[in-house]
Amino acid sequence: MPKVSIVMPTYNSSLTLPKSLDSIASQTFDDIELLLIDGASNDATLEIADAYNHIVSLCISEKDNGMYDAINKGIKASTGEYIIILNSDDLYFPKTIEHLIGIASMHDDRTIVSALACEFSERGRQFIRNIPIRSWNYSAHLRMPLRHELMLIPGDIYSELGGYDTSYKLAGDLDICSRIKLDDSIKVIQEEIYLMGFRAGGMGYMLNTTLINERIQHYKKIFGELPNPFLDTLARDASPQQLYEQLSQINFADLTNSDNLILACRDYLGTRGYYQIEGNLPKWKTLTNWANELNV
Repeated sequence: MPKVSIVMPTYNSSLTLPKSLDSIASQTFDDIELLLIDGASNDATLEIADAYNHIVSLCISEKDNGMYDAINKGIKASTGEYIIILNSDDLYFPKTIEHLIGIASMHDDRTIVSALACEFSERGRQFIRNIPIRSWNYSAHLRMPLRHELMLIPGDIYSELGGYDTSYKLAGDLDICSRIKLDDSIKVIQEEIYLMGFRAGGMGYMLNTTLINERIQHYKKIFGELPNPFLDTLARDASPQQLYEQLSQINFADLTNSDNLILACRDYLGTRGYYQIEGNLPKWKTLTNWANELNV
């Protein structure tokens, strides 16, 4: 069986790190290396890492340029055929890696395997909800369709992608998913099984100014220049009605990448259950009474 490299970025993670490490220690899959990449913590993070030296294959602690810089260091140092990223406040279930590798082994090395996650309270003691599946489609350019911590990615694909864009602080996972979507040679499989728990209130959990601005930065990179009101509406998780209103004001003939934008918005709204497509693009039709068919 192939080796799996788990990359875990940390920074002052002493309150949550032990449970995350325990979840790795409990894995039923044997061939795992754990690379803990720390951003020069000043709490007990490194002492905890040392106490788990029986599972920590490599621990690096130095100042970095944020979470994605730390992840890139871990990817570069990894020796596994597959790489997966786990945050220091999230938990794998005991058979997480075994199950993901089992699926991956049935496919070629151009396949990324993922699964579903459960949300727990901030202290990790109370179950909140199961996060529903989101389809892998053009909406990957707009929102994360997969749980980043469950994306089992062949190391060669990470090499081709060039790692994470460190200009992002929170939206680097969206950016890399978008780049994966642009490569037709990569297949993505999302298993409808819950294989991890993530903590409510973690980094990137709440919509904030940084995330909004980085989403806008990403949209411009993928689609080119777009009207600011539309970008702001899309980045803020606005209602479908608000998004439709902004779409109706765009002259798609003036856009250089209008087809991908139409497909992304179509799939994004469709994934959320707000509309259906009838006929050929770019015809839009809502399922509710508040909007008529929109021709763009």
